[in-house]
Amino acid sequence: MWIWGFFTEFVPLALLGMQCVWALTEPWISHQGNVTVSMAQGGLLGTHARRSAIQQLVGKWVIQERHNMDEFLRRLGFGSLQRALISKAGQETEILEVEGGEIVKIVTTDLRGSSQLELPIGRGGVVAHDGDGGATVCRAATMERGDLVVTETLDGEILPLSVCKRKVTPDGRMIMEVTKRTPQGDTVAMQVVARRVEP
Repeated sequence: MWIWGFFTEFVPLALLGMQCVWALTEPWISHQGNVTVSMAQGGLLGTHARRSAIQQLVGKWVIQERHNMDEFLRRLGFGSLQRALISKAGQETEILEVEGGEIVKIVTTDLRGSSQLELPIGRGGVVAHDGDGGATVCRAATMERGDLVVTETLDGEILPLSVCKRKVTPDGRMIMEVTKRTPQGDTVAMQVVARRVEP
């Protein structure tokens, strides 16, 4: 019975923790009340180039490869059994552009079901109360040098807790690089390679 309890209680929480990981932008961040605004000037793309970069990411993606996932989870405090379960869990991500590319919508489907995140691109962040342990976080999206960058910053802090960068490679795969601050205050990174799911 304890195994069933583990699956119904811990695994959803562990996967929620992983989803919260998808988001340290470059250090040009200004925290204003409940909204985080990117101050990077040279890294932001013009409207046409930004839309083109977003359109490359639009579609459904499934994980094909994971790199440094076990070390990433270990440094964030996950035990060996927890790491094994999370590393093997399947996940599908769908990226859509909304309002003519002004907003990016990221829909994630895994063992828990589906969840979604809608963020304006380059226009401040969105405050939510669903960070690790229910923490209040601000998530913001920017396009930087062709990468979609989603940052997650804890309420009251200036430096981001995590960053997730997504880009499409010349061979049509999506690379997702995630960096997150550990409980000890240093950072750990992992990379996921995904392939597009054809309609």
